[in-house]
Amino acid sequence: MIKLKTEPREHRMIPMGLSPEILLGLIVADGCAVDCGWAGVRLTSGTDGRHNPKSKHYRGDAVDMTLWSRSNDRPERGAYEPFVGRLQARLGPDYDVVLEQVGDPPTVWVHLEYDPKGR
Repeated sequence: MIKLKTEPREHRMIPMGLSPEILLGLIVADGCAVDCGWAGVRLTSGTDGRHNPKSKHYRGDAVDMTLWSRSNDRPERGAYEPFVGRLQARLGPDYDVVLEQVGDPPTVWVHLEYDPKGR
C-alpha cells in the first residue's frame, strides 16, 4: 500500500502534479516493496519540498520514498538494497532509482526519477 508522509504537519506530502510515468513507477515500487517483505512504500516528497533548482521533482518526474512496515520498524540501509535492485530491473533504463542517505544516525530513502535516455 502506498502511503503519504503526514508528519510533521508542515512537511506533509501532497501528491499533486506527478507525471503518469512517476505514478506508474510508484505502483511498481509498491509491488517491489511487498515482494521484498515490506508493507509498501511511503511517499515523502514529490513536487513539494526543497530540491536542486534543476531537479525533476518540480516537473513531477521525480519522487522520494521510504519503505514501511505495519509494525513501524524503520528499515536499515541494507534493507533497501534488494528493493532498489528489483525496482530498477522492473522499471528499466528510462528510470533512475537511487539510494540516498544523510545524517548520523542516517536517514535513508529512495529517489525515483523518470529520465528517458536518448529521447
